[in-house]
Amino acid sequence: NYYVQSYETEQNAIFIRRVTSYIQEKQLDLKMILYTYDSILFDIPQHELHHSIAIKDLLSEFPLKMHAGRDYFSMISVS
Repeated sequence: NYYVQSYETEQNAIFIRRVTSYIQEKQLDLKMILYTYDSILFDIPQHELHHSIAIKDLLSEFPLKMHAGRDYFSMISVS
């Protein structure tokens, strides 16, 4: 079980580096604000929402579900 968890953590670190590099390269105002073992929460301003597609592509090796909303409790599923 430790090997599986270790591998997952290593892969997540790689994906997080990809996303943070993209954010820095594009000088975006969006932020990755929470990471848990199976999810990443981003705060993306309305004017930068179109970048969510690129971020989804960077994370495409995982099965993804995207949700959007004004706050955490009002999120709805988006495709």
